Amino acid sequence: ASERMKVDLVTNVSHDLKTPLTAMITYIDLLKDKDITPQQREEYIETLGRRSIRLKELIEDLFEVSKMASGNMELHKTILDVTQLVQQVLAERNEEFQQSNFEIVTRLPEQPIITKVDGERFWRVIDNLVSNALKYSLPGTRIYIDLEKEEHVARFVVRNISKYELDANVEE
Repeated sequence: ASERMKVDLVTNVSHDLKTPLTAMITYIDLLKDKDITPQQREEYIETLGRRSIRLKELIEDLFEVSKMASGNMELHKTILDVTQLVQQVLAERNEEFQQSNFEIVTRLPEQPIITKVDGERFWRVIDNLVSNALKYSLPGTRIYIDLEKEEHVARFVVRNISKYELDANVEE
Protein backbone atom coordinates (compact mmCIF):
# COMPACT_ATOMS: atom_id res chain seq x y z
CA ALA A 1 0.00 0.00 0.00
CA SER A 2 2.88 2.35 0.83
CA GLU A 3 4.55 1.69 -2.52
CA ARG A 4 1.28 2.25 -4.36
CA MET A 5 0.76 5.53 -2.53
CA LYS A 6 4.27 6.64 -3.57
CA VAL A 7 3.54 5.78 -7.20
CA ASP A 8 0.22 7.65 -7.01
CA LEU A 9 1.99 10.66 -5.48
CA VAL A 10 4.63 10.75 -8.23
CA THR A 11 1.91 10.37 -10.88
CA ASN A 12 -0.19 13.17 -9.42
CA VAL A 13 2.79 15.49 -8.92
CA SER A 14 3.97 14.82 -12.47
CA HIS A 15 0.53 15.65 -13.82
CA ASP A 16 0.24 18.80 -11.70
CA LEU A 17 3.65 20.04 -12.88
CA LYS A 18 3.05 19.09 -16.50
CA THR A 19 -0.23 21.02 -16.81
CA PRO A 20 1.16 24.57 -16.39
CA LEU A 21 4.38 23.64 -18.20
CA THR A 22 2.46 22.40 -21.26
CA ALA A 23 0.39 25.59 -21.30
CA MET A 24 3.57 27.68 -21.08
CA ILE A 25 5.12 25.86 -24.03
CA THR A 26 1.93 26.38 -26.05
CA TYR A 27 1.84 30.12 -25.31
CA ILE A 28 5.53 30.52 -26.14
CA ASP A 29 4.82 28.92 -29.52
CA LEU A 30 1.88 31.28 -30.02
CA LEU A 31 4.10 34.27 -29.23
CA LYS A 32 6.47 33.24 -32.03
CA ASP A 33 3.72 33.93 -34.58
CA LYS A 34 4.52 37.28 -36.19
CA ASP A 35 0.86 37.82 -37.18
CA ILE A 36 -0.61 38.06 -33.68
CA THR A 37 -2.04 41.37 -32.55
CA PRO A 38 -0.48 43.41 -29.75
CA GLN A 39 -3.56 42.63 -27.63
CA GLN A 40 -3.11 38.89 -28.20
CA ARG A 41 0.59 39.18 -27.38
CA GLU A 42 -0.27 40.95 -24.10
CA GLU A 43 -2.87 38.29 -23.21
CA TYR A 44 -0.41 35.47 -23.95
CA ILE A 45 2.27 37.11 -21.82
CA GLU A 46 -0.21 37.56 -18.94
CA THR A 47 -1.19 33.89 -19.21
CA LEU A 48 2.47 32.87 -19.28
CA GLY A 49 3.04 34.91 -16.13
CA ARG A 50 0.15 33.24 -14.31
CA ARG A 51 1.21 29.76 -15.41
CA SER A 52 4.83 30.32 -14.42
CA ILE A 53 3.75 31.54 -10.97
CA ARG A 54 1.55 28.44 -10.62
CA LEU A 55 4.46 26.18 -11.63
CA LYS A 56 6.71 27.93 -9.10
CA GLU A 57 4.09 27.42 -6.36
CA LEU A 58 3.76 23.73 -7.21
CA ILE A 59 7.53 23.24 -7.06
CA GLU A 60 7.69 25.10 -3.73
CA ASP A 61 4.86 22.90 -2.43
CA LEU A 62 6.73 19.79 -3.53
CA PHE A 63 9.87 21.00 -1.77
CA GLU A 64 7.84 21.73 1.36
CA VAL A 65 6.25 18.25 1.32
CA SER A 66 9.73 16.76 1.03
CA LYS A 67 10.89 18.79 4.04
CA MET A 68 7.84 17.70 6.03
CA ALA A 69 8.37 14.05 5.16
CA SER A 70 11.99 14.21 6.24
CA GLY A 71 11.13 16.03 9.48
CA ASN A 72 13.22 19.07 8.51
CA MET A 73 10.44 21.63 8.47
CA GLU A 74 10.55 24.47 10.95
CA LEU A 75 7.27 25.90 12.15
CA HIS A 76 7.12 29.56 13.13
CA LYS A 77 4.32 29.55 15.64
CA THR A 78 2.72 32.74 16.88
CA ILE A 79 -0.41 33.47 18.86
CA LEU A 80 -3.24 33.98 16.36
CA ASP A 81 -6.99 34.24 16.17
CA VAL A 82 -7.85 31.34 13.85
CA THR A 83 -11.41 32.61 13.51
CA GLN A 84 -10.04 35.76 11.90
CA LEU A 85 -7.64 33.72 9.76
CA VAL A 86 -10.51 31.60 8.40
CA GLN A 87 -12.59 34.75 7.78
CA GLN A 88 -9.70 36.25 5.78
CA VAL A 89 -9.35 33.13 3.62
CA LEU A 90 -13.10 33.12 2.96
CA ALA A 91 -13.06 36.84 2.13
CA GLU A 92 -10.29 36.28 -0.43
CA ARG A 93 -12.33 33.48 -2.02
CA ASN A 94 -15.60 35.46 -1.91
CA GLU A 95 -15.55 36.34 -5.63
CA GLU A 96 -15.08 32.66 -6.51
CA PHE A 97 -17.96 31.78 -4.17
CA GLN A 98 -20.19 34.34 -5.90
CA GLN A 99 -19.30 33.04 -9.37
CA SER A 100 -19.67 29.38 -8.44
CA ASN A 101 -22.88 27.42 -8.60
CA PHE A 102 -22.44 26.22 -5.01
CA GLU A 103 -24.28 27.27 -1.92
CA ILE A 104 -21.57 28.09 0.62
CA VAL A 105 -22.71 27.49 4.20
CA THR A 106 -20.30 28.77 6.84
CA ARG A 107 -20.49 28.38 10.59
CA LEU A 108 -17.86 30.37 12.42
CA PRO A 109 -17.82 31.25 16.10
CA GLU A 110 -18.57 34.80 17.12
CA GLN A 111 -15.79 34.65 19.69
CA PRO A 112 -12.11 34.51 18.70
CA ILE A 113 -10.33 31.17 18.89
CA ILE A 114 -6.82 32.03 20.01
CA THR A 115 -4.09 29.46 19.52
CA LYS A 116 -0.38 29.15 18.79
CA VAL A 117 0.09 28.15 15.18
CA ASP A 118 2.28 28.78 12.13
CA GLY A 119 -0.06 31.30 10.51
CA GLU A 120 1.34 31.05 6.99
CA ARG A 121 1.14 27.27 6.85
CA PHE A 122 -2.24 27.13 8.55
CA TRP A 123 -3.51 29.71 6.05
CA ARG A 124 -2.35 27.46 3.21
CA VAL A 125 -4.07 24.42 4.70
CA ILE A 126 -7.37 26.29 5.06
CA ASP A 127 -7.07 27.84 1.60
CA ASN A 128 -6.20 24.48 -0.01
CA LEU A 129 -9.19 22.76 1.61
CA VAL A 130 -11.56 25.51 0.45
CA SER A 131 -9.98 25.55 -3.02
CA ASN A 132 -10.33 21.77 -3.34
CA ALA A 133 -13.99 21.95 -2.34
CA LEU A 134 -14.56 24.54 -5.08
CA LYS A 135 -12.73 22.39 -7.65
CA TYR A 136 -14.08 18.97 -6.81
CA SER A 137 -17.64 19.47 -5.54
CA LEU A 138 -20.68 18.32 -7.46
CA PRO A 139 -22.17 21.38 -9.21
CA GLY A 140 -25.33 22.76 -7.61
CA THR A 141 -24.59 21.35 -4.16
CA ARG A 142 -23.64 22.89 -0.83
CA ILE A 143 -20.16 23.33 0.59
CA TYR A 144 -20.12 23.49 4.38
CA ILE A 145 -17.25 25.34 6.06
CA ASP A 146 -17.17 25.11 9.85
CA LEU A 147 -14.83 26.31 12.54
CA GLU A 148 -15.57 25.37 16.11
CA LYS A 149 -13.88 25.16 19.46
CA GLU A 150 -14.18 21.95 21.43
CA GLU A 151 -12.57 22.26 24.84
CA HIS A 152 -8.91 23.00 24.00
CA VAL A 153 -9.09 22.12 20.31
CA ALA A 154 -10.01 24.22 17.28
CA ARG A 155 -11.65 22.12 14.57
CA PHE A 156 -11.85 23.32 10.96
CA VAL A 157 -14.07 21.20 8.72
CA VAL A 158 -14.95 21.44 5.02
CA ARG A 159 -17.71 19.09 3.82
CA ASN A 160 -18.93 18.67 0.28
CA ILE A 161 -20.32 16.16 -2.19
CA SER A 162 -17.67 15.02 -4.65
CA LYS A 163 -18.38 15.45 -8.35
CA TYR A 164 -16.74 12.05 -8.92
CA GLU A 165 -17.48 8.73 -7.28
CA LEU A 166 -14.81 7.94 -4.75
CA ASP A 167 -13.33 4.48 -5.12
CA ALA A 168 -10.45 4.82 -2.69
CA ASN A 169 -10.13 2.63 0.34
CA VAL A 170 -11.73 4.52 3.24
CA GLU A 171 -8.77 3.60 5.45
CA GLU A 172 -6.44 5.52 3.11
